[in-house]
Amino acid sequence: MKFKALLSLVLLFCFLFFIGCQEKNPLSSRTVIEYGDNLEDAINEFEDSRTEVSKSISQSTTIVNETLSDDSPNIRQASQDWERDWNNANNEFNHLETTFSTVGTTSKAYFDKLTEIQMGIQNKQLQRSEEKKNKEIKDSWTKAYTEASQSIQNLKAIISDGNDFHKVLLGASLREKLVKNIDELNKISQKSDILLKKLKKLTIEGKKLIVK
Repeated sequence: MKFKALLSLVLLFCFLFFIGCQEKNPLSSRTVIEYGDNLEDAINEFEDSRTEVSKSISQSTTIVNETLSDDSPNIRQASQDWERDWNNANNEFNHLETTFSTVGTTSKAYFDKLTEIQMGIQNKQLQRSEEKKNKEIKDSWTKAYTEASQSIQNLKAIISDGNDFHKVLLGASLREKLVKNIDELNKISQKSDILLKKLKKLTIEGKKLIVK
């Protein structure tokens, strides 16, 4: 009886030890692939958000531009339309910033895992080869991410310009005088369009990292 009890304890210990080792192994195929999947999901969400910001800004500027271009524009209506649509653009931009931050976090984890895998290779020649490959794609990604970060900041300034434009419309509606700021409105639309197209580069660069 004592022998059987001892044998059972030994088998239980071996089983638990095996399970523990499996859980501590960070380089299993399943866990490694998750890093790529997480980055892909983050990039896709960022691209969706970028598209929504583009739509919101385009809708805001188009509707008000048409109103202000009338021979007898309704300034108060333009102000109300702009407030509604630009608030939506603000919300979409806030979400864009959040998704961009997530892309940064997941991409860091992605490259950290690549480095970990590379450092685990015992053959030095093969390790150097992997290091070179990793450096090439990381340099390309870092360049795209840095440019996107600057575009995000510039886009934030455009959002601020749009907020100021709303105050101009409010003032005009109170004075009940025709105040046309179509040139300023067009600048907001054009600048945001250029910046949002630049952000597309980050999505393209991210897709290169995900190999199916």
